[in-house]
Amino acid sequence: MTHTIECSIEQGDITSFDADVVALKYAQGFYGSDKRAIDALSKVGIPIERLRPPVGEYHYLETWASIQARHAFSVL
Repeated sequence: MTHTIECSIEQGDITSFDADVVALKYAQGFYGSDKRAIDALSKVGIPIERLRPPVGEYHYLETWASIQARHAFSVL
């Protein structure tokens, strides 16, 4: 079975971009578009701690329709 992965970098409102996964970067805090997505996730009860990975690790979770992307991936 062959799987295809397509990645793209888009300009626009991160909360309204329809994607399977949105990648967020945690750099001692969330800023800019990452912060906007985190704010939307926290409004549906996803604790920000779930998106603060330890150094060298990542977190992957469902967004519960708080943003258009179905999943969020954060990395430090």
